[in-house]
Amino acid sequence: MADRYVEIGEDRRTLGDIIQNIANNLQEIVRAELRLARTELTERGWRMSKAAALFGGGLVLLGIAGLLLVVTIIAALSLVMPVWAAALLVAVAFGTIGGGMAMVGRERIKKTNLRPQETIESVKEDVEWLKRQTR
Repeated sequence: MADRYVEIGEDRRTLGDIIQNIANNLQEIVRAELRLARTELTERGWRMSKAAALFGGGLVLLGIAGLLLVVTIIAALSLVMPVWAAALLVAVAFGTIGGGMAMVGRERIKKTNLRPQETIESVKEDVEWLKRQTR
């Protein structure tokens, strides 16, 4: 059986060469898409971890504020002295700062989208390219 040749301009290749070329291109496209997905997910993961750390820090400060409120109540009831006013002031300050941090962290977590949108769009483009190549 004679080899079938396809002529494209001055280029003359067998059908097998063309299929092999498409397979090699497809393989490189898949590798590139995986690299893009890994990069995109790593970037979003870092953003998510920073927001989670901020949220966690806010929760820790809220916990401290709760403990300070308990100390304030004890101090106010047992000593009936100005010491309780200072403890209350510190508790309110920690509570305000911690609450603010937790709210900012929570909002950043909500805004972080873990879908690799660029990769999805690129894969769609690659599928369209492949469809055109196989027609």
